[in-house]
Amino acid sequence: MTRFEKASGEWVTATYFNVRTGEPCRITAGEPTGKGVIAVRSYLSVLNAYVNNPESKFNGPDGKQCCSWTRGVLQRMHVVAGEQ
Repeated sequence: MTRFEKASGEWVTATYFNVRTGEPCRITAGEPTGKGVIAVRSYLSVLNAYVNNPESKFNGPDGKQCCSWTRGVLQRMHVVAGEQ
């Protein structure tokens, strides 16, 4: 998390704070090169992850849980409530 900056050229050099630890960090669009450097995802990578995400609430045509390569008409998954 960091302050809002309209100029995208400033984003790389801004100081960010890790929301999990509160520690200051830097960002990169590539592979992290060291401690305190966090990789950010592009809009394209978020969309690709969404498209390739398996549907967890349905089973595939074969009755098995969906995976990212499942194709065909999906079936509703039966849910059995356990202990509360």
